[in-house]
Amino acid sequence: TEEKERGLLGKAIAEESASSGPPSKKRQVQSGAGGVTKGVRRRVKQALSAGHSASTASVLPEDDPVWRRGWVTYLDLSSAVTTSVSRIHYTSARAATANEKGLWASVLQTEERERLQSLQASMQAFEKGVAPTPRQVNALLVAALQAQFTLMRMSLVHRDALGSGRLDLTWALLHRPTVELACDLRRCWEMLGVPDSTLKPLLQEAVISIGCFTGVIREKLFGGRDVKPRPQRARDREAQDPLETEGLVIAAAIHVWNPLKTLQSWVARGELPLPEDAGGLLWQVITQHGQRDSLQGNGMPSTGGADTGVARVDGTSSSGSFMRVLRLGDLRPFLPSPVFAALHKRLQPFGDSQESVSSKGEGDHRSFESTAGLLPLSGPTPHPFFMPHHAPEMPLAPQPAPPPKG
Repeated sequence: TEEKERGLLGKAIAEESASSGPPSKKRQVQSGAGGVTKGVRRRVKQALSAGHSASTASVLPEDDPVWRRGWVTYLDLSSAVTTSVSRIHYTSARAATANEKGLWASVLQTEERERLQSLQASMQAFEKGVAPTPRQVNALLVAALQAQFTLMRMSLVHRDALGSGRLDLTWALLHRPTVELACDLRRCWEMLGVPDSTLKPLLQEAVISIGCFTGVIREKLFGGRDVKPRPQRARDREAQDPLETEGLVIAAAIHVWNPLKTLQSWVARGELPLPEDAGGLLWQVITQHGQRDSLQGNGMPSTGGADTGVARVDGTSSSGSFMRVLRLGDLRPFLPSPVFAALHKRLQPFGDSQESVSSKGEGDHRSFESTAGLLPLSGPTPHPFFMPHHAPEMPLAPQPAPPPKG
């Protein structure tokens, strides 16, 4: 048969068919891209185990545009980010059971297509030969981070067999939409001038920060902590139904989190060092606009009084304001009305629907707590996954000074 696709999958199938004839149904296994023979999977695994050596090129020619975009290296980098953070930072869902994989995969693949379209649309503004505005740069950062979370959430269905919790790269390489998403993410960060040495810590901090920023709302969405699978059921609605909504909540919260403004504050505080070659587009925008609020007044959403000052141990910043918080109402402009109404109804049994989650400065914080005076999610202490392992717990507000003696 003629090769229907360029790249790894099409070439591998074509070569296997030519050497051994049409594969029988018994030799086929299901994948996101259709029937794929075990021999194809074996060759992909061999290519992965050999890294980016000649054996990889033997199943993927170097003149393939997918190869040129560095999709393999981006999937490797994304997997490294996934294993360096806790799963609770990018999803509150548990892994799918065998009975649920098909339905969950459908939800996540729909989300994957939407993220791909959004990312491609955001990149088009950079391909017209006109210098992009800070707002366009922020929009591209939003789309890239939304896509990154989706890529990591795919591991709920297609998990690495070694139990690392990361996405199964063998499956990913055989699933064309995932390869395309990785390709465009690689191209996006290259357009912004972010090298891998900076991209990995940037993504790690962003995932942790956004995860903490959305943690309380996401946990409530799934019904609280420690929701156990019900393997006797073919479909566990209590686990599956919030899955799609969680993706929408994360995507909306990234808008509120305001990536460009957040990165500006990180750079200003020395928490995200500039690369040696700081001539890339993103760094130019950060350095040129970092001393003034270039986003506010240009149609960008307000972050609810978020502060860019240096955070202190007492929970205040150098400008005297408190740490920023995410409230359910902040998500309203970025969610369809029916979704927001359903989310509000879902959170009502857990108490105040305006309960918020703290995020130090512009989101660089590794723990979340309920705001003082509001009901905690469950139990008196924050979820241990969100507590920093290297720093003491910090109060959200300064403690009042004791009254003077006498």
